[in-house]
Amino acid sequence: SAYIWNPLLTLSQASVESHLNPFAKGSKGSYGAFQVRPKIWGKVPEGFYNQSQQYQGIMQKLIKQNDGDLWEAVERYNGSGRQAERYAWKVKRKVIEVALL
Repeated sequence: SAYIWNPLLTLSQASVESHLNPFAKGSKGSYGAFQVRPKIWGKVPEGFYNQSQQYQGIMQKLIKQNDGDLWEAVERYNGSGRQAERYAWKVKRKVIEVALL
């Protein structure tokens, strides 16, 4: 199934990852608003819009790899195991929070 861009999920995940900071740098070499690891996904572009485009491409691949399961893809975005499960719940809570604004 094709990934349909979800602005609510996009903003929520960027908020969880970096508080929407396109210049954020993570401890494991991740960078940008979506904390993309260049060693895995390639060079992170400058600016929030370009980073969101890259994020959408990553999510499309992860959703396909996980048989169309959006929340499984969100977990895989973070990794695997209990930490990734907690991450997905954190993103879900943020989606609800942002939706209620």
